Amino acid sequence: MKIAAAAREPEDMQTYECPLCDYTGFFSPRFGSSEIRLDGYCPKCSSLERQRHIALWIRGTPVTSFGRTLHFAPEKCLFDAVSVNSTSVTGADITEGRADLVLNIEAMELLDRSFDTIICNHVLEHVDDKKALAEIFRVLSFGGRAVITVPIVPTWEHSFEKEGITRPSDRHLYFGQRDHVRFFGWDLIDRIKAAGFSLTTIPVTGDEAAKHSINRDHVIFLAEKPVVQDES
Repeated sequence: MKIAAAAREPEDMQTYECPLCDYTGFFSPRFGSSEIRLDGYCPKCSSLERQRHIALWIRGTPVTSFGRTLHFAPEKCLFDAVSVNSTSVTGADITEGRADLVLNIEAMELLDRSFDTIICNHVLEHVDDKKALAEIFRVLSFGGRAVITVPIVPTWEHSFEKEGITRPSDRHLYFGQRDHVRFFGWDLIDRIKAAGFSLTTIPVTGDEAAKHSINRDHVIFLAEKPVVQDES
């Protein structure tokens, strides 16, 4: 069965600027698991909306140094932006060959306080977020930060999880992707704070969304580990 694709009139197409590669022009459609985002994809550096939002935050953050940075599921398009503020950047992924380290974010074989910044961009929806957040907290130095983004349903107060949903086709149906295990709601804030973090939410602005093609409901969750004077 053929399904006709909806198209915009040429006069409705917009040009955008990519803050990661400085490309200016038309963006390409991103065919996601459950939706088509018409201007989601930068044709030059392959960045998506969430990566462009993080790049803009990095550009404007008052944080002068990220120190030792651990980047989960590292995106090539973000590497330079993250590196500018970091003394070192280490990539990590659960699949061998994709990054510098093979790590399970739920049980990292790393020493306590071994990194100052952790980038966790659309990872928590794949894993046990309670275990992952506890490990992120443990591995971060005092005063360190985790930059977290997830697919979130802005109208939901509570995250949607359902026991027994294990088949990839069912996960796609219920959670939007074959390897997702939940859709987050706003209780993600409570989950992050329960791990011990203080939290700042950084929504995209109207200007950023219009200029750089970023979802208007996108939020960066900046989780910070408290500074402790006595480490004994």
